[in-house]
Amino acid sequence: MLLLFLRLVLVIGPAAVAAAAPVINEIMYRPGTGVPERTGDEYLEIYNPDAQPVDAGGWRFTTGIDFTIPAGRIIPANGYLVICANLTDFQARYPGVTNVIGNWTGTLANSGEKITLVDAAGVVVDQVEYADEGDWATRVREQSFGGWDWATLADGGG
Repeated sequence: MLLLFLRLVLVIGPAAVAAAAPVINEIMYRPGTGVPERTGDEYLEIYNPDAQPVDAGGWRFTTGIDFTIPAGRIIPANGYLVICANLTDFQARYPGVTNVIGNWTGTLANSGEKITLVDAAGVVVDQVEYADEGDWATRVREQSFGGWDWATLADGGG
């Protein structure tokens, strides 16, 4: 599921300059519907929409999962950083993704929760509250009984 929220940080001065802050833009919270659940395939992606690289070392997730980005980790200008639950599983599934780190503690909730990313000083960089229905999904006909259900690839579609 692609989540893209742009936050603008305004620098007040003689010439005001706007810079785009990094955002959590993709959340894979339920990679499959099998049993047991493949929680090792969960991941988040941070996008840096700015023209300058960002040093994300020391940034951490304070809600959702437990993970601190290692020192010196750079998110390239107009680039991405993927944070995954299990680095070995992720690299086997997506071998072409190169800017990836991992092995967080915890799991993402299947029905939704709030994910908060803070910088090394504890200032909120981005916060997203996702769900498996409503604006986060599409209404579809349920096949067994002909009723309606919510569907999204991030909720069991891999």
